[in-house]
Amino acid sequence: MVSYHDLRHRTIPNAIPLLAIIAALVAHGMAAGTAGTMLSLEGCAVGFAITIGLYVFNLMGAGDVKLFAAAAAIVGYGHVLLAWKGTVLAGGLLAFIALIWSISRKTEIPTIPYGIAIANGSLASVLFWSTI
Repeated sequence: MVSYHDLRHRTIPNAIPLLAIIAALVAHGMAAGTAGTMLSLEGCAVGFAITIGLYVFNLMGAGDVKLFAAAAAIVGYGHVLLAWKGTVLAGGLLAFIALIWSISRKTEIPTIPYGIAIANGSLASVLFWSTI
């Protein structure tokens, strides 16, 4: 849902990351009590810290920062860097596709809706690479 919305409208509604963070805190809390909630909260804080600098230098939108903080809350503190690696790789793939598109159509390189990379890269990294 967030990928579609970011692609179509180039925005990420605040409700999506907010609800994801709340759901992550509740789920981690139910699974592991206070320690689980803290793991999720720490993940959220680290995810925010990783991306806020990119926002400050206008390399990432505010919605992307909030979305990665939400993804980090979902995966928890222990998997934040893994999720970031997946996000960066997915973003690189999107950039390559945008480059090929612009060359084939002889147009400017389009902006990249990074919400797609965040949602899919962080999910894929945790699902597939956490066992490697």
